[in-house]
Amino acid sequence: MEPSQFRDLLNENNAWPSVYMFKFICPSDASTIAEVKGLFQGEISDLVMRDSSNGNYVSITIKTRVHDAGEVITYYEKASHIKGLMAL
Repeated sequence: MEPSQFRDLLNENNAWPSVYMFKFICPSDASTIAEVKGLFQGEISDLVMRDSSNGNYVSITIKTRVHDAGEVITYYEKASHIKGLMAL
């Protein structure tokens, strides 16, 4: 999906500012998890992590307050540079 389409979809389905939920799956090593958490620079209002059945991966759900669709897109763009990370 193009960023402009995603922005339009976000604006249609959210009232800004609001708490937005980000979901990621990544390798379960501590450095990758720290890198994901670091994207949000301490601005996390809720964090849930669940290990996969074999322990190789972890799902991370982060809720944080964002001001607009552009901020959501910026988080996803930064996350795209983390090796092995999948954004849902």
